[in-house]
Formats: sequence, C-alpha cells, structure tokens
Amino acid sequence: MWFILYTVGFVASVLYVYSFFRRRLFASFMEHITSKPSPKITAMKKSLFESMKEIVSSDPESKRSGRFRLLEIGPGTGTNFEFYPSNAKLSVLEPDHSFKDYFARNKQKFPHLELENFYEGWAQDMKQVRSGSIDAVVCTRVLCSVPVRKTGPFLAEVKRVLAPKGRFYFVEHVGDRPGTILRWIQNALRATFLYGFLTCGCIPNKSTDEDVKRAGFSSTDATRFHVETDAPVWTLKGFFLRLIASHVAGVAGK
Repeated sequence: MWFILYTVGFVASVLYVYSFFRRRLFASFMEHITSKPSPKITAMKKSLFESMKEIVSSDPESKRSGRFRLLEIGPGTGTNFEFYPSNAKLSVLEPDHSFKDYFARNKQKFPHLELENFYEGWAQDMKQVRSGSIDAVVCTRVLCSVPVRKTGPFLAEVKRVLAPKGRFYFVEHVGDRPGTILRWIQNALRATFLYGFLTCGCIPNKSTDEDVKRAGFSSTDATRFHVETDAPVWTLKGFFLRLIASHVAGVAGK
C-alpha cells in the first residue's frame, strides 16, 4: 500500500515539475526528431510545394515583382524553409514561443527567403492578418494539436486570409485506418489525459483530411501515406514516430 502511494506521489511530483517546462522540453524534442527528417516526408513535401512556383500573387505590387505572399502557421523549428521558392514573401504565425529560438537558427540557413512578418498567436483568430491578403497558407503537423472544437474556426480563418484562388497546403499526421492495432493504440492514448499533457495537446487519431473537406474549400486534393522509421521502437523517438506514422498531404483551393 505504501509503495503504491509513494509511486503515485512521485509520478505526480514529476508531472507537476514537468508542467512548468513542458513546452520548452517538447520544442527541444521536436527539434531532435525533425533534425533528420524521413526521406518519404522530404520527398512528399518537395512534390507538394513544387506547385508554389505557379502561384501568381493577387497583390498588384507583389505580382509586378514576381513575388507572392506565403503564410506558414506553426512553423515550429522551420523544417519547411528548404522547400519554399525564392520569390516567396514569408510570414509566420507561431503560437508557441518556445520554438522561436529554433526557428531563428534555421532561418539563417535560408537567406533567400524574405521574412515579412512574425506573428505570435493562434490561427483560430488571425486578426493580425488581413482578409484576402495571402496567396498560400501552409501548415504541417499543426492541426493535430488543434482541439476538435476549434478545428472549424481554424480552417475558416485560413479561408478568410486567403486571396481569391489562394491555396492551402497541409501535411499532417492522422489516425490510422479503423480496426488496426495502431488505431487502437491511438484511440487509447487519446482517451488518457497524460498523452495530451505530455505532447502539448497532440491528438493522435485526428481525421484532418475529412476536416478540410468539410471546411468548404472549392477543391481539395489529398493523399494518405505511411511513414516508416528505423529508430528502435523501445526509444521515445521510435515509439513516437511509429505512433504518428499515418499521414495525409494535400492542397485545398479557395
């Protein structure tokens, strides 16, 4: 009996201390697991973002200079910079201040990218961004951490800031197929308070592709794919990457 009480007390104490540093620690963890991205993710992003070269800005000044306005929501450590064309005028919206140092460090590696704005806030209320002012919006592995009740407002804001014929690019991890062992594990973890607490709100079994289709975009082209990892399953990195192995990538048009 005393052993159980001691164990519960110890775990509670550790979680209490972790709560003060969890965002900083999670940002460090994400920097660690994204420092060597999966070749499949890299190839998918390269193919997906290739069509940005075709974008003609709706803003007369940007159009004359051959530039276009790009907004990335939740850039995190800046893993998408290498895929953006040199004529992108980049703005970012980051809700988690813990990622700012990693973002700034990686941005230095891509001097060809013009950083127009760095906003801090939540995509559910992008009041800093004018309606119809953005030619392309990007989010990758972001919507998994948006509460279900706020996913609709998030996507509505994306539509609002997009210019006519603007594009929404997304790459997200999603729930595995119903009936699989992985989906059962994802469902079980979502039902616990602990997983969401440790991962700063990540939802492992979300159906982002269905959410985007319901958001009222004029068109949505999405593909599901599976990302393998050679990290040992008994390591934190190996377990986490296997847990989020199911992905969807796509483009939605306004």
